[in-house]
Amino acid sequence: MLNKSLIKEECDHLLKVHYLNSASKAIPPKSAVIAYHSFLDDYIESYGDKVKERFQPTIKEAREQLAKLINAKPSEIGFVKNTSEGIGIIANGYPFEPGDNIILAENEHPANKNVWVKLQDSGLEVRLIPTVDKTMRISDIKKAIDENTKAIGIASVHYTTGLRNDLSTIGKLCKENNLLFIVDAIQSVGRIVIDVKASNIDYLSCGGHKGLLGTYGVGFIYCNSELIKKIIPPYSAHQSASLVNNHGVYELEWLEDSRRVEGGNMNYAGIAALNAGAKLINKLGLVNIEKHIISLEEEFVNAIKDLPYVMRTPVNPHKRSGLVCLEYPLGLKSKLQKIFYERKIYVTFNLNYFRVSFSFYNTSEDIETIVKAMKEVLKN
Repeated sequence: MLNKSLIKEECDHLLKVHYLNSASKAIPPKSAVIAYHSFLDDYIESYGDKVKERFQPTIKEAREQLAKLINAKPSEIGFVKNTSEGIGIIANGYPFEPGDNIILAENEHPANKNVWVKLQDSGLEVRLIPTVDKTMRISDIKKAIDENTKAIGIASVHYTTGLRNDLSTIGKLCKENNLLFIVDAIQSVGRIVIDVKASNIDYLSCGGHKGLLGTYGVGFIYCNSELIKKIIPPYSAHQSASLVNNHGVYELEWLEDSRRVEGGNMNYAGIAALNAGAKLINKLGLVNIEKHIISLEEEFVNAIKDLPYVMRTPVNPHKRSGLVCLEYPLGLKSKLQKIFYERKIYVTFNLNYFRVSFSFYNTSEDIETIVKAMKEVLKN
């Protein structure tokens, strides 16, 4: 069971509205806000003197908390700005060769698609697998693999459907074929269970402003301890590599863990918030959070099943993630936006659908409120 008193203490500002938009952005809990400002307060009060040195225990703790969330080692965690940067590091830093290919779903988010498409100029082939019934089928992935395939890249949860991909099956396929398994995990980490070891994930990238309860401009990568040694990031700094004088020739000696991706000064205040968010998630328990989210999703889906909204989310409960995408009847967008605004219901609106996403602080009352609004719009 979720600790309701802890949730109320941390998120009472969210209990005043119906915030069903965690798949778009987090509204940080109190502890994350305090952690963020504490770094800035220390920075100002000390005039910046040794502020980075004092912050090192927080960085260490953040690595430990994030590692615990995904069943990794702290040394396999590196801090980046966002998901795109994290994917870009392996795309540009791994020794792919002309003629190699990577397999992606055709409807991947740009964060896990654009950088690979750009590498086509360097001779990398991008094989986009079509989706059937909102899913990239395992049989289609197998057909696309050949002797030049080097990696499969996929989102753990798809942002326009809420599809929860079968990471274990795809990871097993990668292991059997000696392929890198690269995962965009921003829609899952902090909301549902993801185990990098059990799913044979080699590399994972995740921004901190959604399920991790942080803010923009900070995120992390997981890279297994063997793979990281093969990646040369596109930049270097004093904390990622040492400059060695080898008989008059200067060479870089890279760190052999995931700190090698960290170029220059980091977003220390953002990492403080990220650490606080991860600590809260670990305290509540990710298994408990997932059960709560999936239970709310099922309650919502059952409540709207007879309404004329077309669900883009998979019908199969095992493929759901607590993220529901609904196409609205023609002409209803502005009416829905108006009534949602009036009733303090926060969701994401796109061209022809809106997205509802649940988190640990949501309740059945949130569902009752949004379902009532969806019904009332249909009457007008």
